[in-house]
Amino acid sequence: MLIRPVQIPVLRYPGEAVWAVAKHEDKFLYWSDVEDGWELEALQPNGGIEDRGCNQFELHHIMYQLFGAPYLLP
Repeated sequence: MLIRPVQIPVLRYPGEAVWAVAKHEDKFLYWSDVEDGWELEALQPNGGIEDRGCNQFELHHIMYQLFGAPYLLP
């Protein structure tokens, strides 16, 4: 899932970009310094994301979205 960090343009805000650090299926995991949080988005055909998410997720929230609740050993 990890990729070399890459900037992805935010199409709604020309000149703004987010840092993607992982890819799962067709979505990129990125950090938004504007929102101070993590998001997961698919790229548009022109190589950017339409808008940055505003959920301010912590990384464990994204992992829960992808993989469900963690399995706890007894």
